[in-house]
Amino acid sequence: MSWLVRIYRCSIACLLYLSIKIGLPLVMHFGVTGYKRSVVGTCTILAPPKQMQIILEGTTYLRDIDPEMFRRLTAERKYFLSYHKKHRTSFKEFYTITDNGLLHGKEGVVICLVQIILIRDVKDSLGRFRINSSEEIAARRDYKQQIFEFVKRHSFSPKLVDHYQKLAG
Repeated sequence: MSWLVRIYRCSIACLLYLSIKIGLPLVMHFGVTGYKRSVVGTCTILAPPKQMQIILEGTTYLRDIDPEMFRRLTAERKYFLSYHKKHRTSFKEFYTITDNGLLHGKEGVVICLVQIILIRDVKDSLGRFRINSSEEIAARRDYKQQIFEFVKRHSFSPKLVDHYQKLAG
């Protein structure tokens, strides 16, 4: 029975991926009411004007403080980032940025962007491991530690450093 569930889940995931891969370019071409589209390298961003401004400030700030992470965001993959007020989505290269990420301004956006890059690395490495394996647990622990080290290394606000230190610890 478990193989049947896996086939069903894989089919649903493929349909979702194809609908995003085919449907989003059509929506972007014809426009989404109230949303603006910006392209930074290979990264496409879709958000309302107010949120778009904060997201673009965050990408510029990321470029200034960590050019390597900025390169990974804008050159390694074709990321598609979309704004949603509350709902977080991550599927292949499609991610949402929520109000929670925008709460801390450009630093919050930078953290979201770095999380997107690092979680993609974790997902790529876990493709060959079983769910809830020791490798997965170690990779997720390492991911949280990397986020904390990034926030600390770039002297983000003490509130953010404390928050990510608790998550890593």
